[in-house]
Amino acid sequence: MTRSIAALVLAGCLPLLAACDAGTSQGSGVQFVAANSSTVIVDMTRGAEADLDLARVIANQKCSLFGTSSATLESLNVVARGRERASFLCR
Repeated sequence: MTRSIAALVLAGCLPLLAACDAGTSQGSGVQFVAANSSTVIVDMTRGAEADLDLARVIANQKCSLFGTSSATLESLNVVARGRERASFLCR
């Protein structure tokens, strides 16, 4: 599973505004949206605990690219039927 997380995190990302279309990974409903030095945004299946865990891993990895040690969940917002957007703060 570690290899699939790394592929999801690194696929097609740009430097400063690290936006990429990573799609989904092995049945996961997680999709990386964007990141900068203070915030990481990830879309996922609404209410799926495993997706939230994967989103947290992705956010921590993205935050580390900007020299911060961890990501803290700031908010969850419904963006479409069955989908929600997680915003993480890099700290």
